[in-house]
Amino acid sequence: MSDASYPVEFQVEYPQRSSRLWALFSVIPLKFVALIIHWLVMIVFSLAMAVVFFISQIIVLFAGRYPEGMHTFMVKVLRWQMQISAFSYGLRDEFPPFAPSKDPSAVTLTMSRPETSSRGWAIMTMLGIKALALLPHSIILGALSLAMVVIWFVSQIAVLFTGRFPQGMHDFIVGVLRWSTRVTAFSLGLCDRYPPFSLK
Repeated sequence: MSDASYPVEFQVEYPQRSSRLWALFSVIPLKFVALIIHWLVMIVFSLAMAVVFFISQIIVLFAGRYPEGMHTFMVKVLRWQMQISAFSYGLRDEFPPFAPSKDPSAVTLTMSRPETSSRGWAIMTMLGIKALALLPHSIILGALSLAMVVIWFVSQIAVLFTGRFPQGMHDFIVGVLRWSTRVTAFSLGLCDRYPPFSLK
């Protein structure tokens, strides 16, 4: 279960069975070759996100609100990124779409647009101070990410032999991705509430 009180929610439906073939391709690692096109397209979207983010913070400074269209665009791209991440880590075996999609998915990212956005956080973002406020998160997430890679590799070995992703390992990886997503949303000004130090 996750912290339902936080306005950014990330979930990955636990699969009853996992693909041994995709697990093998992860270990080899051919799976990441299959994602090259996704990453190339993601570069384009990431550049667009950077432009939208910069403009949005200027608008927040003057209007005190994140433009709805920009917020929707950022959330859609982040959701797509998390679908790719879920596939990359073997949390789900469905091949991700090649662009943000409205189609239902076992990987969900929900993020409500705030009624107002903080001018103070927007100023601190422009000055680079916000990044300093997130330094504790960055340090902890760095350590958790290393642990996540080890757990992911072990999980793929388990899938090769059992056809199932160990649920505890699945929950841990989802938790790290959830934490990371909340930090990303806060850093992009999509949410002004400081993210919790939690996997849930």
